[in-house]
Amino acid sequence: MITMRALVVGLTLALTATAVPAGAATPFKVVAHPDVPALSISKATLAQIFLRTRPRWDGGEKTKPVDQVASSPAKVAFVRIILDRDLDALKAYWEQQVFAGKGVPPPEKPDDAAVVAYVAATPGAVGYISASTRVEGLKVLEVTGLGGADK
Repeated sequence: MITMRALVVGLTLALTATAVPAGAATPFKVVAHPDVPALSISKATLAQIFLRTRPRWDGGEKTKPVDQVASSPAKVAFVRIILDRDLDALKAYWEQQVFAGKGVPPPEKPDDAAVVAYVAATPGAVGYISASTRVEGLKVLEVTGLGGADK
């Protein structure tokens, strides 16, 4: 039988394992089309864009999020850190949205290079790529609200 103390310790460990300490680098970076009006984006706004509950940028242009395939380490980290879910929970979310006729998930690209190409060619686009991927000609958006003082 699990004791209350063991349950609390287990839950605490699970929650702290998904937190990003203030100032810590994420394993991905967020890139946007050069015409996107933002230089930074909050974690909450980014989640809304990728869950398709925020259809427009502040300037009025349509948001066009682009995802990566489930086998991508960048996607696993992005879903955990930005969407506060795991891949199974995200899949269930989209199954519900599609079934209810409320929306479809963002298009998936097979790798960082394909995301970069899509974002570069698509006004309003935003995506995420591995932190080590070099990009030219795109905006790299600072993500705020990941932890610490800006939470």
